[in-house]
Amino acid sequence: MRQLHSTSICVLIVTLAFGALACKKNEPTAAPEDDTWMPDESLEPTATPTPAAAAPELSEEERLEQAKALYIEAEQKAAAEDWPAAVELYEQAYFLVPGKHGFALKVGTSADKAGDCKKATQYLEHFVTYAEPDKYGDDLKQAKKILAALNKQGCD
Repeated sequence: MRQLHSTSICVLIVTLAFGALACKKNEPTAAPEDDTWMPDESLEPTATPTPAAAAPELSEEERLEQAKALYIEAEQKAAAEDWPAAVELYEQAYFLVPGKHGFALKVGTSADKAGDCKKATQYLEHFVTYAEPDKYGDDLKQAKKILAALNKQGCD
């Protein structure tokens, strides 16, 4: 116990001594020579990685399971009319399994409700282009109707 106490005192003395050296009181600070400093944007990430890009080691089955979980959460957000959150979750699910065109429809319709005209148009056009008519007949009609309304509003 006595040795621990002595060690603590030594650490405290050393800390205070270095602290006193680091702080020089009453010394004027020099003005910077150049006040046009700009942050180095090259250090910033260029884009948010998609879940699929962030976890390429996942199997197709694991991606599908994650997409289902995201879909369930997105459906809850949509039921609460939290459209921006729903869009984000549906989009994450879509990136995990881009072959599931129903996710593109969900992103597009939710983006429309969130007021994101550009994203709504992008995903709905994708859905209309790639969705199978025999599987998504009524959904294709709905997507085309929303696209027509968006185009009429002047959204491209």
